[in-house]
Amino acid sequence: MKICLKNYCGAIFKTQNIKNNNTEYNNIGDVTLREILFKFFNSDDGAPGKTYKMGICVPKSCSSKDLYELSKQYDVNKIATIKSFECIDPPTMNLFDGFALSVLLLIIFLNVGSTLCQILFEKLGKPSKLLSIFSIKTNFERLMRRNESNSAIGCIDALKALSAFWIMFGHRSQRFAFSYEENSQWWSYLLGKLMNRYEKGVITFFVCSAILLTISLLRDLDTSNLPQFLVSGPEIGELIHRRNLCREGWLPYLTLTQNYAKTWEYCLSYTWYLSTDFQLFYSTPLIVYCIWKLKAKSFVVFPMLIVLLQVFKYYRMFISVDDNISLYVSTEYRLGQYMIGILTGYIIYDRKDLKFRTSNVKIAIAWVLTTFFFCDTFFDFKLPNILPLDRIYKAINDDLWSCSICWIVFACHCLKSGGIFRSFLSHYSWQPLSRMCLCIYLVHYQYVVLTNINQKQNISYGKWWKLHIQLGDVMMCTIISAVFHLFVEAPGIQLVSLLWRRQKRSYQNIKNLPESHE
Repeated sequence: MKICLKNYCGAIFKTQNIKNNNTEYNNIGDVTLREILFKFFNSDDGAPGKTYKMGICVPKSCSSKDLYELSKQYDVNKIATIKSFECIDPPTMNLFDGFALSVLLLIIFLNVGSTLCQILFEKLGKPSKLLSIFSIKTNFERLMRRNESNSAIGCIDALKALSAFWIMFGHRSQRFAFSYEENSQWWSYLLGKLMNRYEKGVITFFVCSAILLTISLLRDLDTSNLPQFLVSGPEIGELIHRRNLCREGWLPYLTLTQNYAKTWEYCLSYTWYLSTDFQLFYSTPLIVYCIWKLKAKSFVVFPMLIVLLQVFKYYRMFISVDDNISLYVSTEYRLGQYMIGILTGYIIYDRKDLKFRTSNVKIAIAWVLTTFFFCDTFFDFKLPNILPLDRIYKAINDDLWSCSICWIVFACHCLKSGGIFRSFLSHYSWQPLSRMCLCIYLVHYQYVVLTNINQKQNISYGKWWKLHIQLGDVMMCTIISAVFHLFVEAPGIQLVSLLWRRQKRSYQNIKNLPESHE
């Protein structure tokens, strides 16, 4: 028996505007290559002028030149321009992979060993705080712990968890669109619109982060003479190609500036959120300090800044016509959304002193406007197309979503409004999922990519089968994320917390020393 080694090859096609399919073509097995390309390139998603990539496994003896000649025989060049063929050798284990595997085994050993030792020490009546940091048992109890504090904003847990799943569904639907034929016929209008708006979930993350961070900083400012932030800090070929790019361009990822680096699109592109959130996180203390000093005047100054940011965004979108992706991941594009969340956090924290007056009529109007905006986001209401107004609405659309999320948080937490909707969002069962949101975000994309790479052939899925796959993604990614949380994130949080408590005690001891008299 002969073992046939494989190459992993990818072809990049530039579509042409062909609207008939009368040319004779050949078959490759039971799959007609030209028929597949014709249907895809002439569907709604395959508009002329777009570029697509197709992967194929071939014997190791084949080269990219052989594939190019083969494609000519099947008349592929009559419906698309073949831009390039690229073949990549199967991956092999190297020194870096060995180091990563060693770190993974060390983490597993620490967690399993600490769990067993903690159970033994508890039976002996000698519990250890250090062992509890890496204990799976303790971290699972913390993960499932129910927070019943009156100051906890319960609805934010639900918003974060739902947004994480929404982003996961959206990324999976992207892979369907790029990998399987006749994708435009699979979805009903509503479900398709819901999946295509998943970027709103990212905005929800930014807003929730801004609200929680603002409340935390304001609490520190009101209980300390010295602001705390001054002394403390908070397809296989494609896969191989990205891995190599990550090794060559790792510095922006280490410094959390990949949202402004040219390599972000190719290497772990979804981690742009981490760098943008990190940059906004470090700008928040200054903004919150200004609000704390200005008090009510901040509701004049900061709305003006938000309006100026909208003007800047309009300029980049419609006048300078910047690249959409570069604009989408930039910190200045997200700053307005973040400021709206910061102002909401200030209102929630200091609402008694601000003396906001609300009535049932105002509350009802706010809910109606929020509902209308949500419906417009998902259904795309056909309004009169007045170009200047249409552009202005597109420029401020994401910030209006931020306002809607902030209203939901304020109404549910402060006004106790929302009825069944509030009860659903505030249910304690969302708390464990909320604690795992970062792990879900980091894990799900790699899971989607790897499962997509393992797809061996073109398969036409119906909408219910596609939903079945996406629900499977939710289940598997939640389980994998729970493992990562228990083994990596939770021990890291507890270790930092332990070190910070020791540093804080040392600072208090120095502060309480009696003054020396010479």
